[in-house]
Amino acid sequence: MHLAQYFVQAVKRFPEATAVVDDQVRWSYRDLYEEVSTTAANVQQSGVKQGDHVLVALKNRRENLVIYWTCQLLGLIYTPINFRMSLAELVYCIGDAEPVLVFYEEENRATIEAALKQAQSSARAYVVGTSPGPDTFEQLRRRGVALQAVPTISDDAIAIMLYTSGTTGRPKGVPRSHLNEASAAEAHIIQNQYTLFESTIGVMPFYHTMGMRTLLVTTFLNGKLV
Repeated sequence: MHLAQYFVQAVKRFPEATAVVDDQVRWSYRDLYEEVSTTAANVQQSGVKQGDHVLVALKNRRENLVIYWTCQLLGLIYTPINFRMSLAELVYCIGDAEPVLVFYEEENRATIEAALKQAQSSARAYVVGTSPGPDTFEQLRRRGVALQAVPTISDDAIAIMLYTSGTTGRPKGVPRSHLNEASAAEAHIIQNQYTLFESTIGVMPFYHTMGMRTLLVTTFLNGKLV
């Protein structure tokens, strides 16, 4: 199965179970699915296609979670990067991944805009937070268009690309398939003897492999990610 199927199954099993807690916001699995499906429908309208990269320079926050599942639902490659990257590192990663969409926080606007310009990227960039304007994540949360049917996603399709720290040179993008990610999450559940409705504090960043384990394991078990 591809990863979005695991998510949809979790929603169907226990729709009212708490899925995410972020500050004062608490979403059930039903709430999270509504956020994801609405965002996915709007992203779909932008003309993305399966296999496109979505570059994400965000902290762990509920919007990041929505973007992750939006990517999995549409067959896009979630490509998270360290939001503390230097301008030179960002330029390299943008040129390497060639994203069609970029998500970032207001505090990093100047660096992101400079990096996109230097990389001569045509990616559309959306700011996450409270900034006004047309290219914001809030724009993608507006309901209106319906999610269209998505072509079948193979379990060996690439689901995510994580970048290494670049200690021996430039960061290196490591593509991982839906099957890679699902298998790693299942092994993590077995190793740690996790059970249904586990509550997890999302400390490890989503651009790190253990951040991904946390996200997926929690979802597979209808757990709560804080």
